[in-house]
Amino acid sequence: MIWRRGGAGVEHGMASLSIERVEGRTLYGTVLTTNYPDEVPPGPFTLTEYDDGVGYLLDGPSVGMVVPGAPYNPRYGITLCGPRFASAPEWFRDTNPCGPL
Repeated sequence: MIWRRGGAGVEHGMASLSIERVEGRTLYGTVLTTNYPDEVPPGPFTLTEYDDGVGYLLDGPSVGMVVPGAPYNPRYGITLCGPRFASAPEWFRDTNPCGPL
């Protein structure tokens, strides 16, 4: 997995993941290695895909601490954007924590 850090900055986070199972739109697995353990710590995780190509990655201790529909809080996870994010409505891209592409 590769993610952009600091909005439009050029720095990237990288992690290797092991996927154990998929239930609906949620992956369950383990972060094996990471270059930013403060953002994506090694250990268990869930990654849930939402509409318009946005995913929310939670580390093991944070699973269950985030209430669906609650305001975005980076303390409990990291929001990731996939390739479909580019075709999301403009209002969504402008207000999403992933930021504009």
